[in-house]
Amino acid sequence: MSQAGFGPDKFPEATWNLGEYKGVRYAVPLDVHPAVFYYNKALFQQAGLDPSKPPADKAAFEAAIKAIQDKTDADGYEMVGSGPGAIFLTGLQFATLFYQGGGEWTNSDYTEATFNSPQGVQAADYLHHMVADLGVPLVESDKEIAAFAAGKNAMVLSGNWEASRYVTALGDDVGFGPFPNIFGQGQWAGAHNMMLTTAYDNASPEVKQCSAYFIDWLSANSYNWAEAGHVPARNEVRQAILAADPATLPQTIRIVQQIAPLADLGRFMPTIPSGGDLLFLAQGSGEAAVLAVNGTKTPQQALDDAATFFTQRLQQDKQNYGY
Repeated sequence: MSQAGFGPDKFPEATWNLGEYKGVRYAVPLDVHPAVFYYNKALFQQAGLDPSKPPADKAAFEAAIKAIQDKTDADGYEMVGSGPGAIFLTGLQFATLFYQGGGEWTNSDYTEATFNSPQGVQAADYLHHMVADLGVPLVESDKEIAAFAAGKNAMVLSGNWEASRYVTALGDDVGFGPFPNIFGQGQWAGAHNMMLTTAYDNASPEVKQCSAYFIDWLSANSYNWAEAGHVPARNEVRQAILAADPATLPQTIRIVQQIAPLADLGRFMPTIPSGGDLLFLAQGSGEAAVLAVNGTKTPQQALDDAATFFTQRLQQDKQNYGY
């Protein structure tokens, strides 16, 4: 790390902190993959909305849903309430709203799941409100993604990995941005990290040197990785993309240029053994959000049940791993 000059000044702080566990540096971030709010500019125009201005707050978001529903043949938004990807897709939305409300996944010593807090209930309740009160259709997982690509759904929150698909299908009609600030500013994000396995401990000096060189090289040349649609974590690479003339860039890099500012807004799950599971595992908060959305349980009951399960899991983890 010291030879490469890596430190928190090279990457967004939250992304850099992901690679540390119990005070030890284990990984170097390669990219940030944020949840991205996509909207269809052509449908916005048909509905009498400004296609250059995506909704930035709750009032504008709900007004846009209604305008699309009333004035076009498309849905304003679609909510995932079932299907194999429901926990992940609804979970992204729950986590984003949870962050916006200032929620914390656990208590300070990681012994209690706290996503059933008022902020968690607020997030799950809003997702249910969209279906129950705004008339947003309930669909199976990935139907909302396919509908957006087909021009039948005006707004969707999904990963940056869908951007190329959307642009291929809709061209310049695709708009990008952060999810509207329903409760404040907040954005779910994930990241790929580079790390050395335990095999490194017994490797030859040459292999160790090559391994370190490769991590440094890939970080410095992560512009190439951006051609796959990912936002480089390294500040200097991301800033170079932001400063470039869009006319000189390939399509995928132009997309990254538009979503790159989200890298600084992204927030991540706790860096503990069950961190991601709190949201994405069955019986976690993502599944609770699905149950709240489709009316199987109330938001409070769904989150309480999930928090009870994960509090036991966290306490067992503390014994197993000693963090």
